[in-house]
Amino acid sequence: MRILFTSRHYLPRIGGLQLSAHQLGLRVMARGHDIAVLTTTDAFRDPRVALLGSLQRPSGPALVPDDGFDYPVWRVSEARRGPAAALEKFQPDAVVAHVGGRTTLGFTRGVLHAAARRKVPTALYFRDVEGVQLLDDRSVRPTGVLTNAQRITDLVATKGWRSPTIPSVVETDAYRTDSTRDVMLFVNPRSQRKGVDIAWALAAARPDVPFVFLEAWRFTPEIRAELERRAAALGNVEVRASVRELDRIYADARVLFAPYEDSRPRVVAEAQSNAIPVLGARVPALVEAIGAGGVLVDFDAPIEEWVAALSTLWDDPVGYAQYCEAARTHSRRDDMRPEWLAEQFEHEVERLLT
Repeated sequence: MRILFTSRHYLPRIGGLQLSAHQLGLRVMARGHDIAVLTTTDAFRDPRVALLGSLQRPSGPALVPDDGFDYPVWRVSEARRGPAAALEKFQPDAVVAHVGGRTTLGFTRGVLHAAARRKVPTALYFRDVEGVQLLDDRSVRPTGVLTNAQRITDLVATKGWRSPTIPSVVETDAYRTDSTRDVMLFVNPRSQRKGVDIAWALAAARPDVPFVFLEAWRFTPEIRAELERRAAALGNVEVRASVRELDRIYADARVLFAPYEDSRPRVVAEAQSNAIPVLGARVPALVEAIGAGGVLVDFDAPIEEWVAALSTLWDDPVGYAQYCEAARTHSRRDDMRPEWLAEQFEHEVERLLT
């Protein structure tokens, strides 16, 4: 098969959706299929692709190749001409649109409309609950729907769609490290949906615990300055820049903090593969992702409950060791094996063609 992946944002911008799509693509290629990726660019001055600036000109090309990958990647500046040009160039058997939050919806609509005009089968692969609102648009009629979490599958069902759950591919070997287990790690300390207020409150309540707030995407200077100001006021929070060397992310983590409102983040699998337990919010997607390898607290619980849960993981060496082993065991379950996930994905795409 020839499968065109689409994503509103893509590597080198680091994020869960981008990494998951890339790693799934490589696994699908290993199974003998051809893939390509259609995306936009977040910076027209990106030095890796000299021609990106031409996308801004009305008379410029509809898409520009990015040769930094093991498969074709084309970047576009808007969703009108670009998808049609990519479909013409790649001639895919199917299109799989990776859908994240609200910012991905407009681009995805353009992709689906272009595919419909060429009668190419399409699947929406939802990786965030926010994206499901796309199914309320009557002009959006994909051939099929996939999700990466049961919580999203249940939500899609309320829209009248069947959607197999295929968790995100996480190549955990890249994240393996021998952690010194010194800090409480919190990734993406910006969004209210990620529980940033809970993180600040918990750090203030446990001044003896060193916290690392790790950026997922590059902060603007203004955002970084504000985070560092608040961190300095507390004294036990380090604001850390994102890293390319993935094994460094967990090199000193003792516990991963995931007080997310409603998502199934890759970071849980990454941490648990290192036998690092998770302190997370008791929401369906995290209950599913964390299993017995961590402690759960209601998202809107008072801070005292978060403090008590942290104490379970931080202050009790025997209990902590048990959670570490449970995290490692949970990370090795069948539905987290990349080769198994790629096979399930392959079967679902084949269904689109029948």
